[in-house]
Amino acid sequence: MTSSTAPAKKRPTRTRTKTVSHRPELLLSTLPLREVSLFPGKEHLVCPDCKTWCPITGGQTETPKLVPHHTERAGTPGARRCSGSNRRVGYDVTIAAWEEHCFDATTETAARRPTKVMPKKPTVPTAPAVTQMNPTTLRARKELADHMVSDCRACRSGRFCEPAALLRRWAKRTQAELANLPQVAQSSAPNRVRSTA
Repeated sequence: MTSSTAPAKKRPTRTRTKTVSHRPELLLSTLPLREVSLFPGKEHLVCPDCKTWCPITGGQTETPKLVPHHTERAGTPGARRCSGSNRRVGYDVTIAAWEEHCFDATTETAARRPTKVMPKKPTVPTAPAVTQMNPTTLRARKELADHMVSDCRACRSGRFCEPAALLRRWAKRTQAELANLPQVAQSSAPNRVRSTA
């Protein structure tokens, strides 16, 4: 196999190579916070050249640097070595300052997100005005109201009342019958027309 067709290798977390890139040192303060992870023993950052996460080796030594890595994920055929391999990393940010910055960013993000999704309240259709009610329905409702204010002992005490139940069923039935009638039949109700003679 030639080096141009060899698949990309898995990135090691620790390397023993003494090779150091000739490129200038990469300062952590120049990278966005979301592209740096400084958890002790698991230091990673996004390589600025290939835009992939790479471990930092030698984080506690004098020369921390990015591990040698390919530009593609492990196992990808035809991979090539990234030019950011073995590049020195400058720790100009303390771990405490980085953790504080992460905590502030997390708090700010949580404040922007809603805590609970509020469902929309169902819209209740408004009841028609008395003048808009059909005379048949109006008569059934009027008789029910008259019975409720009458001297019926069951209605006053809150117990079951047979006449009130019958009047309620009659009002509902007439309302349902009117709703099932075709619009033409409702509009052809007799209207009083003045003669112009």
